[in-house]
Amino acid sequence: KLTINHTNYAWIIYLNLYKIDIDIYKDLKVHGGFEGDYLMFSSIFEGSVNYEDEILKQRFNFKKGETNLSYCKYEKGIEYYKEGQSFKFVTLFCDKNFVLKHKLINKIFNKNLKEDHFRFNSLNPYSHMVANEIFNNPYEGTFENFFLENKAMDLIFYGLNEYQNQNKQVVKNNFLNEEDIIRIKRAREILLKNYVNPPSISQLSKLVAVNEFKLKKGFKLVYDETIYGYLLDYKMKKAHALLEENIYSIKEVAHKIGYKCQSSFTVAFVKKFGVLPKEIIKTKNYYY
Repeated sequence: KLTINHTNYAWIIYLNLYKIDIDIYKDLKVHGGFEGDYLMFSSIFEGSVNYEDEILKQRFNFKKGETNLSYCKYEKGIEYYKEGQSFKFVTLFCDKNFVLKHKLINKIFNKNLKEDHFRFNSLNPYSHMVANEIFNNPYEGTFENFFLENKAMDLIFYGLNEYQNQNKQVVKNNFLNEEDIIRIKRAREILLKNYVNPPSISQLSKLVAVNEFKLKKGFKLVYDETIYGYLLDYKMKKAHALLEENIYSIKEVAHKIGYKCQSSFTVAFVKKFGVLPKEIIKTKNYYY
């Protein structure tokens, strides 16, 4: 059984609010996406979900007490829900036009969002508190419109401020300027786009015009992982997803992610997930 309670406050121009209440009675994999120019906040009050962002080529785990901030022009991904849990959260979609009509927030927005797609997981208690107030708002009619619009502005302010401070901390602690960070993020994109046959660190450094020392150190500080540790993690998650489809043999999956030797792939897979590739059981797919 899948139960979803959904409230859409579309009557506030450029602002959409969704309340989601899901009861899961068997493992569930949900594919979805949308197109648009959105700033999005999701705050979780109960349960957890794993999300595979197919644009960023990353997996995220969202848990109770967290608020996720993301910005994208196109969203595509897979949500993984575990049997026997309830999942409650609120998601606020802010069309970019909503941001543009508020001068102060528009200034913060333009200063910080230099990428077409990013995702930031916040533990800021203020963001979660504001989301909780939105979820349990006591107003109706005109007062509700006013209340929700102002709370949306609070979420944008707290979220972008924390995102800005995180980037400043990286710059301060690691002697990286904003251009260095953009180049390091570009290196990650190149790496994941060519994960089957990735460039060497020397080649990667030339492609993004950052010296090898700064690239390796900067990558570790921005992503909290070495370049090839990050790549290995992505390849293993990709392999796991392919095995779940129950279409390819283990040998074929190994080749698809760049392994010539199946035994080497198996060793890496077991080290990552603690189970043999053959033990991965396909879950049923649902689409929306």
